[in-house]
Amino acid sequence: MAYAAAMQMMARLTASAEALAALGARMRADAEGIPLDPAIESALDGVLVELGIELAALQPAERSTVALFARAFLRQAVDLIDHPECSPGWAYEDDVVLLSLGRGSAAIADAMAEVSVLDDALSRPGAILLDVGAGVAALSVSLCARWPGLRVVGLEPWPPALAHARRTIAGYEDRIELREQRVEELTDARSYDVVWLSTPFIAPEILPVALLRVFDALKPGGHVIFGMYAGPPDPLSQRLVDLRTTRSGGAVATEAEATAALTAAGFESAREVERVWAAPVRLVVGTRG
Repeated sequence: MAYAAAMQMMARLTASAEALAALGARMRADAEGIPLDPAIESALDGVLVELGIELAALQPAERSTVALFARAFLRQAVDLIDHPECSPGWAYEDDVVLLSLGRGSAAIADAMAEVSVLDDALSRPGAILLDVGAGVAALSVSLCARWPGLRVVGLEPWPPALAHARRTIAGYEDRIELREQRVEELTDARSYDVVWLSTPFIAPEILPVALLRVFDALKPGGHVIFGMYAGPPDPLSQRLVDLRTTRSGGAVATEAEATAALTAAGFESAREVERVWAAPVRLVVGTRG
């Protein structure tokens, strides 16, 4: 009975995995102009109909973002089953994972724009944002494109990602500075208006000192954004988000734990912002008094 139940569950979950692959493939083909065999295109469109997704209702950038996240998460899922023995930590050298996840993260700029205190801070003349865990710098570029007066300093200690980042910022070199540096090594003081902290890639044992370094680096009145993966609210989805975060080497935290960590580091008014954006990210914001 246990074996039969496991096989039935495997079959059911296979449908979900293949549906995500079909969704990502159709969105990617459309976004990147990849020609499809008519029979495959028809089959993919049939899957989208069953999923309730209307391709024509999405903007090109939205289709691209869906495809990027689908490809990155599926690639990470394959890595999990291929290498279940791996300890927590970000060690991907796979260009598909680095570029897909990195480019998908550019949508986080839209989420920041929905938070009035962040939009105000980033709109000020001379504003500077610290991007902790800049990855391939797609978010840094997206932020500069949305806020024309903004400058960004990006910290990225992982050489394969940093190599991509140096190419990504072409045309923005005067506004984006990249450093091969870990956040716990940061010594900047009262320098930034906003700090983006990508916590899925910051180890739990590092997080307290990282928050102290960030606090010191912010200008008085500046804001820290404690970013976490978001998922559907059901227990299984949350377990899977926690698993992805743990494998990435990051700190799994509830809203209460995240706000408590910010408060312990000296931040005021720590709270999670209601999610009204599409990007799969949760934002917990605190302010340096």
